[in-house]
Formats: sequence, C-alpha cells, structure tokens
Amino acid sequence: MRFVATTAGRQNLLVTLWLRSAEEVHRLEAELAARHPAVLVQDRTIALRTAKRMGRIFDASGCGVASVPLAPWAEPTPR
Repeated sequence: MRFVATTAGRQNLLVTLWLRSAEEVHRLEAELAARHPAVLVQDRTIALRTAKRMGRIFDASGCGVASVPLAPWAEPTPR
C-alpha cells in the first residue's frame, strides 16, 4: 500500500497499491470483500508499468537501475 486518503462523497476512500502483477488485484479485492463485506469497490485503474518514481528509474522487470536527482526548489526549465 503506497497511499490511502479519505475523500468527500459516496466513494470516500482512495487507495494506491504497488502489486507485482495485475492478477493480484483480484486476490486483494476478494480478500477485502471477505474481511469487510460492507466495502464495495466502485472503480479501479491499473498502470501496467512505472518508468520513473521519486527520482528512481526502473528497468522492464521493475528493479531500480538509476536515479535522477530531485531538485524540488529549482526553477522549472522552459520546454
């Protein structure tokens, strides 16, 4: 689990997960339903590959192979 937030409205929980495969989503949802029958999954979005996260660059297998220095206070460069 990478991120959890409450939101206003009928769908009031947002969860971000990093899983090893798309098949794990079904297992996770089944386990959630078994443990908490009142929870209803309204929607899901799956990103199949993350190329970069927080300055780390990943290879095709998901292993961190390089880093890009983060400079959060630097002025943005024009494109």
